[in-house]
Order: sequence, then structure tokens, then C-alpha cells
Amino acid sequence: MQQYILSRIADRVHLDALYDAAFWAAIPAAGVDVFPWYQSGVRQKTSVRLACDSERIIAEFVCEDAHITSRIIELNGPVWTDSCVELFVRPDPDHSRSYFNVEINACGTLLMAWGPDRHKRQYIDFDGAKDVKIFHSQEGMLKSELPGDLGWRIVAPIPFHVFNRLSGLKLS
Repeated sequence: MQQYILSRIADRVHLDALYDAAFWAAIPAAGVDVFPWYQSGVRQKTSVRLACDSERIIAEFVCEDAHITSRIIELNGPVWTDSCVELFVRPDPDHSRSYFNVEINACGTLLMAWGPDRHKRQYIDFDGAKDVKIFHSQEGMLKSELPGDLGWRIVAPIPFHVFNRLSGLKLS
């Protein structure tokens, strides 16, 4: 499994700056090159950049996608059936099998859970999710692909207190 060390930022970054390409230019990108369900066709590029400040983890995903779909708009809905990205965070791999699973589709719908596997998870509730402000370049639901689809982008700042509330941990 690939690992990526996120960049620590000294100061809290204003929310608007997180959506600016200039902010991300200094953060190393990791390419996504694992396609577990691949059968055929073009393997479209996706990159992720991760950073954290004193209050949150921040993820930026840039996805090539000639076939964008984003139908799911319910919190913790089956976003994996849409064009989506996924992030796994295991804060203490030496002492716990549990991890955070964060999935976000192209129109910004969030699925977030904590647990040891896909069958034993605690999902984020509406109160926790309201503090996750997701920027998404795909506006609104898209029920089927459109000619000219090229890709989409997600920026997701997730406050530590959201992780803490979901898991009972004290991340910072």
C-alpha cells in the first residue's frame, strides 16, 4: 500500500486560500496508480495533495475524467457508484486496526466513517458533516456524462474535531 506524508503548515490558512492553486503549488502531489476494479480502457490520472494546519487535515484531489457522473447527494450515500475519490487515514497503525474512510464524489457529497473494516463502522452524522466545507468544481448533480468532460477537482478541509467526534480520539 502506498504511503504519503502530509505537509505540516505553520499557520492556519484562510478557507478561501485553500481553493487557490498557488497554495497547493508548494505541496508535493502523489499520483493514484492503483486501479483495483480496472477491466479495460484508459486509466485516467488522479493526483492528491495533503496538508494540515493546527486545526485540520486538508486534501486536494485533481481527477482526469472523461465520463463524470455524480448522482448521489445524501450524506453517507453510495458515492462509490459515482465519480469519486477516497482517502484512508489510520492515525495509529501500531495500536489500532481502525481507520477513517473519507469518500467524496464529484459534486462534493461526503461519506465519512471510522472503524476496523467496511462492515463495522461508525458514520459521520449531520452535525459533524456541517463542519466539513468541501469545494468541488462539479456544480450540482450530473446524472450522466457530458461531451467535453475533462475532469474535476475537490478540496476538502476536515477539522480535527470532526475526526475526534467520530472516533473518540484526540487528534491534533
